[in-house]
Order: sequence, then C-alpha cells, then structure tokens
Amino acid sequence: MQDRVKDMAEIKICESCGESFGCGAKLDGCWCFDIEIPAAAATVLKSQFSDCLCPKCLTEDHGELNGTTKQTS
Repeated sequence: MQDRVKDMAEIKICESCGESFGCGAKLDGCWCFDIEIPAAAATVLKSQFSDCLCPKCLTEDHGELNGTTKQTS
C-alpha cells in the first residue's frame, strides 16, 4: 500500500483559483514540464505565487503574460 501511495501524483491546491489538481513533480514528471514558459513570464509568475498552479491557471496566466490569451470583457 505504501509503495502505491508513493507512485501517485501529489494533490495540490492552486494558489490562483483554489482548485485541486495532481502534481507529478516528485514522480517521473509532471504535466507542467511540457509547458514552455518564457523566462520573463516565469519570473512574473514566481513573484506572484510560491507554489504550483493548476493547468488552467498556468496556461491562462502564461498566455496573458505572453499576450496570447483572449481576454473577455
């Protein structure tokens, strides 16, 4: 049972929206490793958040910082 728990993604709470999501950083890799974030955008995100963001917030925040996400009014 203990080995099985070690093989599961860690459940985290997104600092931006409060949703829970799986983080695989302590495993072989996490979904976020596949997202390319320019250095300037990463610097801004690191200054605003101290822990992980969920897939939706990371891609939306990254897109807004990169100017590639549509903004709704």
